[in-house]
Amino acid sequence: MRGCFRMNKIALWSNRMRLFIVLFTLFCWRQFALSTIAKILETRTSLEYDAVLFYGVYYLSTVFFTIVSAFTFKSFNRKLGIKAWPVLAIASSIYLLLFGAENIMNSIFYLFFAGASFGIGIPFGLAHFGENTSIENRGRYGAVIFFFTSFMFVAIAIISKIFSTQHFMLLSLFWAFSSLVLFLTLNLETTSIRGG
Repeated sequence: MRGCFRMNKIALWSNRMRLFIVLFTLFCWRQFALSTIAKILETRTSLEYDAVLFYGVYYLSTVFFTIVSAFTFKSFNRKLGIKAWPVLAIASSIYLLLFGAENIMNSIFYLFFAGASFGIGIPFGLAHFGENTSIENRGRYGAVIFFFTSFMFVAIAIISKIFSTQHFMLLSLFWAFSSLVLFLTLNLETTSIRGG
């Protein structure tokens, strides 16, 4: 009896950590992408026009792929949906590292796919969270994730001011790659233990 209780407790904590990792990594990636936009804008001369263009491309891409993901949600493999965003994040980061942000088209290409990665990740990540938490605990777990993510936002903002664009992009790439490795090792199936 005690052994069964202990196993349930371990499974419960494992599920909580899995939910935390899925959303924490996704929202931190969004912050990395937004900080990268700010870093790119620092190097450009026509700041006002470029800011409208860059943020426009990023947010339009995010909205478009969020809508597409929401409509194709039921016919798409949930686990693949969660793993798709870090793949796109890795590809966009590698592209910008290889070709640089000096050319405006390179920056737009990066922003389009960075926005796409978040747009794809958000419906699948939130659905995974909803499916694996009980209604009475959903708000509490969401608040914990938001609390730690907010601290990470501040850390990313500080790091972006200290690091050069190139070094910050390397860190961003490492984050996306680490997220993918975590998702490949985690069991992302919907569990009967719904977050307690």
